[in-house]
Order: sequence, then C-alpha cells, then structure tokens
Amino acid sequence: MITLLSLGGVLHGGGLAYGQAGEVEFDFRRPETVSDWTATHDVQLSPTKVGLRVEITGNDPYFTGPVFQSPSAGRLMVRIRLLSETGGSGQLFYDADGPREEHSVKFSVPARVIIPAIFGPQPGGMTEVFVPLPEVGPKLRFRIDPPGTSGECVIESITVLSGLDTTWPAWERIPRPIGDDLATLSSGTLELRFSKSKSGVFEILVDGHPMGTSGVLPQVAVEHAGQVVWLGLEDHQVELVGEHTVRTSSTAKLPGGGGVLKLQQQFIRAWDGLIEVEAALSTTTDCQLVYAPLLLVFPGDGAFGDQKGQALFPGVEYLENEPSSSDADVDAARALRRVPAAHKITFPLMVVQADGRYLGVTWDSEPRVAALFDTPDRLYGTKSHVLGLIAPGAADGRRADGHELPGLSTRMAPDKPIQVSARLISGRGNTVIPAVRRYVDQRGEQYTQSPPLNREWGGLPKYGGVANTEETALLLSAGWLDSSLRDGTKFRHAIAGDAFRGQPAADAIWMMRQLADIIDPKRKSTSDAKAHRLRKAADESLAALPPGLLHHAAVGHIRSPNATLLLGDPVEGMQQAREVAISQLAQLGPEGTLEYVRNPDRPDFARTHWSKEANGLAAQVVARALQEAAFSGDQALIDQAITQLRHLDKYTNTVPRGAQTWEIPLHTPDILASSHLVKAYTLGYELTRDRKFLEQAKYWAWTGVPFVYLKPQLPHVENQVAPYATIAVLGATHWDSVLWIGLPVQWCGLVYADALQHLSRYDHAGPWSRLSEGIVLSGIEQTYPRGPHQGLLPDSFNLLGQSRNPADINPGTLQVPAMRMLGGGVSYDVRRVPESGWTIHAPAEISLDEASATRAMFVVHGWSVEPYSLVVHGLKSQPRVELRNCDSSEEENMKPLEERFVPATGTLILKLSGRVDVTLDTSVPEKAP
Repeated sequence: MITLLSLGGVLHGGGLAYGQAGEVEFDFRRPETVSDWTATHDVQLSPTKVGLRVEITGNDPYFTGPVFQSPSAGRLMVRIRLLSETGGSGQLFYDADGPREEHSVKFSVPARVIIPAIFGPQPGGMTEVFVPLPEVGPKLRFRIDPPGTSGECVIESITVLSGLDTTWPAWERIPRPIGDDLATLSSGTLELRFSKSKSGVFEILVDGHPMGTSGVLPQVAVEHAGQVVWLGLEDHQVELVGEHTVRTSSTAKLPGGGGVLKLQQQFIRAWDGLIEVEAALSTTTDCQLVYAPLLLVFPGDGAFGDQKGQALFPGVEYLENEPSSSDADVDAARALRRVPAAHKITFPLMVVQADGRYLGVTWDSEPRVAALFDTPDRLYGTKSHVLGLIAPGAADGRRADGHELPGLSTRMAPDKPIQVSARLISGRGNTVIPAVRRYVDQRGEQYTQSPPLNREWGGLPKYGGVANTEETALLLSAGWLDSSLRDGTKFRHAIAGDAFRGQPAADAIWMMRQLADIIDPKRKSTSDAKAHRLRKAADESLAALPPGLLHHAAVGHIRSPNATLLLGDPVEGMQQAREVAISQLAQLGPEGTLEYVRNPDRPDFARTHWSKEANGLAAQVVARALQEAAFSGDQALIDQAITQLRHLDKYTNTVPRGAQTWEIPLHTPDILASSHLVKAYTLGYELTRDRKFLEQAKYWAWTGVPFVYLKPQLPHVENQVAPYATIAVLGATHWDSVLWIGLPVQWCGLVYADALQHLSRYDHAGPWSRLSEGIVLSGIEQTYPRGPHQGLLPDSFNLLGQSRNPADINPGTLQVPAMRMLGGGVSYDVRRVPESGWTIHAPAEISLDEASATRAMFVVHGWSVEPYSLVVHGLKSQPRVELRNCDSSEEENMKPLEERFVPATGTLILKLSGRVDVTLDTSVPEKAP
C-alpha cells in the first residue's frame, strides 16, 4: 500500500496512487502496506500495530518494496520512522532496475530497547531518520538493509518527500569599512574595524596586518508556498558599548504576512587575540528556515587572497596550500565537505593560516547551527576563504552531507531563537598548530575573565569512563583465549572471514603471560581459572614457535623487542634486530628519500599526490630502523638511522600524510603518520639528547590532535562512546570504498597514544598524558564487552549508531598502552645514559636515579613473575653489578639469575626478576689501604 499525500489531504488506494503534492508514504501500520514488501534475505517480516516488524536472522539482512513513481525529478528526501534494537549503519537502495551500490545511501540508527510489548506504545517514540537522495529516475524501488546482524527493528513509516530547489544566489561584495565609518574593537593583536552604517560589516587585522573581512552583505532564505525565497537583511544598526563591546542587528521581512527575521550579533573583547561573538536569529512568526548566516568570516579577503599556508577543520580537512573538498582523498561524488554532518567534526575549530599568522573560529556546540568551511571560497565570490556558522544545523540528516543548503526546511518558532556562542582567535604561526594549541588551552566556556593556564589543558575533556586493571586484563584475556582469533598455538591478526590466517605470534605469548601475572600474581589459580589457561596457552604457543621467529613474529600493531627480553636469548634477538635495521635502512636513499612503489595488483595510490614521497611513508621506516638499531647495539647502524632521521626534517611544518598506502591514497592526512614521526623523533631524542628532535616530536604530536574527538558533536546520542575516539585518515579506502571521515578507527589512535606515552616522559608541559589516557579508555569501551568476540577491538566504530564494525582485531594494540596507563606494566623501555653513552633496554619501565661517565643507578620496574633480561649497550669494560630487590625491606645485595658480558659489542645481559634497583660501575675500584 502506497499513500500519496496531496495538498487536499491523504489519498489511499491499493497498488499505486499519485497525488499533486508529490509526497509518497509507506504507512506500515496498515497491514496491506506490509504485504507489498518482500523479506528478501536474512529477515522475517510481520505486521504489528506500530509498524513493520523486521526480525534479523543472518549476517546480510535486507528486504525489498514495490516499484513506484518518483514524486519529483529533482532531489528527494526520505524520512524513516523506526526503532532498532541494534544501533549502527543501515542502507537504502533506490534503483528500480535492481540494487546497485552506487545507487544507495547509508544512514545511522541509534540502538533503542524494544520492549516485549512491541504492539503497544513505545517509550520515547520512534527515531526519525532523514536520508537525502540525489536526482533519480522516474521510477524507484527501495531495498532496506537494517543495521546489525541480529535482533529486530520496527519501521512505522517511510515517507518520500520532494527536496527543495536550493539554487545558490549571487552575493553582493562589500567594501572594507574605511575613514569615519568605523567602530574599532581590539583584543591584543586582534583588531576588528566595523562599519557604523552596515550591520555585521567588519575588517579583521592581526598585528596591524589585514587578515580578512566579513566579506558579503548577508542574506537569509525561507520556504514560502513550496518555494525558496531569498531575503536581504535591512535596517542595519551598529552600537559601540563602551570600549569592550560592539552590537549589531539587521532584519528581513518574511513573505506573505508581515513577520520579521532578526539577526543580532555581539562582539566582546576577551583576552589577548580573542574576541567573543554571540549571535542570535529570531522570528516574530512561524517560518520555514532554509539558510541564515550567524557568522561569516573571510580570511584572506583584502589580504593574502585565495592562497594560504595551511588550513584545518578538525576531523574533516587538514590542508596545505590546496583546495578543500577535493577528490585527492575521496572520489568526486562524495568529496564535498563544505558543511559536513555534525558528528564528523572532532572539535569545533576552523582556521586558515598564511604569512606567519592565523585566523580562526571556535564555537560551542549547538544542534541547530552548522559549520561551513570552504578554502578557497567558491560560494560567496570573495576570492578568499570562508569560515562560517549557519542555520539550520547539520545534525538531523535534513542536509545532504557536505552541502551548503538543506534538502528540507526547518520550522522556526518565535519562542525558540537560534543562538550560538563563538570566538574569533588569531595569533602568529607558520602552521595551524598554534590554533590547535589555542583550542586545547581553553579553560571552560567563558574566556573574558583571564587567559588560561596551560598546565590545566582546560580544552581537553575528562573521560567519563573508568577502567580497572584486573577487569581490563580479564576482558583482553577473553580475546586471546576464547575467540576464534586463537587458532591452536597460532593467532590471527584479526577476525574477518578468511582474510587473516593463524600465524606464530611471540607478542601474543608474552602478553598472555602479562595478563596472567595481573590476574594471579601469586600463582594460586586452579586449572580451570583464566590465569592458568593463559599460562598454559602461552607455554604451548612458545613450544610450537618455529626457531628464529621470536623477534619477528607478531600480530599487534605496536612492535618491540619484548618477546626476546622475556622469552629468549637477547644475543640472538640483537642479531635479528641488526638484520631488520639493515633492511629498513636499505629502503631509504642517501637523502632520506623513500618513494611510493605501486603494487601491480592495486591502484596507484600516489596518483593524486604532488609527490611520490610522504612523511608518513618514510617515518614508519625510520622509526623501525631506529628501534631495531638501538636494540642491536650496533653504533654504526644507530648513527645511520639518526642521519636518516635528520633527513625527515625536510617535512618540518607540513601535514601528516601517507602512512597507510596498502589501501589509502598517499596524499591523505593520517594519524599514523603523526604516530610514526612522534616515535621516531622521541627515540632520536632519547639516543642523542638533541633538543631539535624533541621539538620535532612535539610538533608531530600536535598534528595528531585534530584526529581525536575532543568535543563530539553528538547531541542526540545517549551513553555515547565518543570522547577520545580517533579518526584514522581524512579520506576513503581506494578513494571510493569505506569513507573514514567520521568513522573512528581506534587501533590507529592507540598507536598514536603509545607514541604520546613515550613523549610525555620528556615533555611534561604538553597534554600528552591526558590525551593518551583518554584514547586508551575509549579503546577499552569500544572493545567488545561480551559475546564471541569479547576482548577484541573492532576495526571501526559507528558514533551515531554506537555500534562496532569488523574486522575484529587482536587485543595487543590496546594492551600495550592500556597496561602502561593502568599500572599493569610498561611493556618495553629504552633509556640512554648521556653521561656514559650507555643504552639500557628492559621489558619494563626504567627509572634513572643517578649517572656519571662510569656509573649509573636505576630501577627496573619488572612486572613479570618470570625471569626477564636486562640489556645494556655501550660499555667499554665489564661493570661491577650491584642489585637490590625493591620489594624487600632488606638492604643486602642480590645476585642476578644470570650475567653475561659480550666484549665485542660492549653488551651486558642480566637475567632478573621483579622490581630491581641496579647499580653499574666501570670505574677502577680504590685500592685497600
């Protein structure tokens, strides 16, 4: 049964019926409507009083409706009212000739409890989802793929609405205010010069240099009699209130009845380089709003034009002097990102940087307000860039993702004005990073009283979740032991059909032992207890591990020499590390060049980039070479790796890119690139104490922050897992497959968190501990809490649906930073003693207490109840060794379980257990009197 809604009312009839209004409704509360739909695959359909009940019975559920006439030749909007037991991504196919991926749209559905009394009223009502469709053919057939692979959903109705004719108007450019027509407001280096005669017209200066303007005379748009009507704002008023505030207002007369829309703005001087903006749009009568600019800023207008140094829209765009909404990372059909869906913005900041300065906008989240970002400006004709806050919002799906105008208007009432609080920020900088730091510096929501204290990092949220070390260990244990990740004595990297086979995994062995030690440190477990099973599985896997693979075999994303130090012979591991370092360095040219080489079976992922090189591509090789060379103890290899690290300086002040070229274009901004660069430069600093390396590590750490959800724009999502979720890349697999913008991939964030944990040792002033802690806690919450994949980390996480997507990844990438954060043990540490040049390696945290050219005192915080190896390189002679058990009250020295000295490499190997205070001394002992 299809119901057509006409201007005169509702027309009902069997089969197909059409009315003049062009709105088609499938009302599933009517049994005859349900009978027109087919349970095509992995579903069972049944009518109920409240709608179509869809019971999911398999992994690929979908059902299909009848062919019907499209209500419009233009854009359409599909409104679906439903309840879904499983949150996640649904999909609507709309081709009458059969389902095709290119003729489909995905939509997100939150999970809602469907009570057994499904045939009665539902608490809280139905969820309303809007799905915009492009221009379509004359006939349509819908196929619905509900979210999830189990459970059920109830669909009350599907309504097909004609979209608005949203033709973008011409905009009148305005001259900069000059001469006597000025009202000036200054905040440190930021200055606004307002026109006294035209509301909202102002020029922006930073350090006395022109930086931009308000650009154009504002217009608003409303829907009237089914048409979009554009209205110019008139009756401009500008008022200077003392020395701290400028107020402006203007109005537009609504068509057909005397109502008025009013736009008011208030600019308030705050602390240095920041001006607060309060904007409000109100109406005297009900209207259907299509567009209103609450704040428009045009960086470059009257200054550097359409060129720039960098630009940033966190979670959406990270640019050098290149256009936004390009198809370098996403295919042309989906590249448009001017007004993204609200949930894709990781925190509310837009900024453009040029000529050593930046200008940006931050704002407080408001569902009825959307952010607009276009660089260069291709909407208003300013030949500059545009940062805007506009209404209606982009949180309810009425706006096709990325589009400047919505497909449906939004009702606006006199008693509900649309308001937003924002800030103009400015300062000096050769990149956008000073603006990111400015955002993270912010303390609370009010900024007029005093500048922030950096040490508080007030712009970072406190994570709502909590984690317990033992509970987390039990959760991760389930992933190693009880999921199909485990294949006898082998382990899969992830579970994704037949994509990953079981393989030897030395990292899984030591990680299972670590979890066992946390759960049962005194070895009192019974044979059926989790700790006993972990140790048994670890022993069996170790016995079956082929020779020569202890240093290499791994399924986790975070690599270290831990397996060698905990399970094997360090001398053998050092030799294998040397071989790996040589092979890594062999990939790099004499000037650090590493060009992308196309896999003949895959697309050319470099075709949209201006170079065959990228910092993320090179940094992962340099970081691995540094780590392996350091563990090998081969100083010549270390020196070569340090030389190649210095060559990475050619990427200074650029955008992190190109670290995932197995599926992602080389051009694509990438948090893994930030991670590899942080790791490489932090290790370089540890090995050399060159402050330039530390400064580079800090810069690249900041470049990863825009990928992290610091203030999620999810106003309607309950109990959300969102703070500190991390976007992996600002692009798509193969340009047109999975779009990763707005889709967190936490394993990438956890690699970044691991790098931040190491950096935090040397940069106490940075927010790295708070960031890494939040990312880890989010990773724990994203991990499957129960079921057959309990303890595994999903490949990605749907924020709106709050659901998990396969492939489901082994616990190792989470376990390394999680145990470090929760006190379960630092998995691996390396420390250089600057005074002597010794380098210490241990499968535990190393705390240096005292050092000289011939002596070092340090504590090894061993977490393993099993013996482990401590390795010290760079010794010129065998040292005198003194050990003390840190967990014993007795002061007497203890003996190492084993001690070896390798003169050829100047390497000392000690076999230890538990927490040990170590003193090494190579000085000549004093002669007895």
